[in-house]
Amino acid sequence: MDIPQLLWGVLEKEGHGSIAEMARAKHVAYTTLYSWMTKKRSHRRVPWKPASLLTISRITGEPVERLLGISGDGRDSSG
Repeated sequence: MDIPQLLWGVLEKEGHGSIAEMARAKHVAYTTLYSWMTKKRSHRRVPWKPASLLTISRITGEPVERLLGISGDGRDSSG
């Protein structure tokens, strides 16, 4: 599972109606969260900065070590 899928799973599981609503609830800038979740290549950013990974870990509950094992193409490279 890749990072966008993890974030979409949280959005659906917690019942947020939109990315904007989830951004407000999680205290994350909407544009940042959108760029991590979108499929549009021109808007997509891969969150590899430590602060970004910590934020995603806080949102998803996944350990940072696991997030580091997820490669940019969506494949789990942790083994």
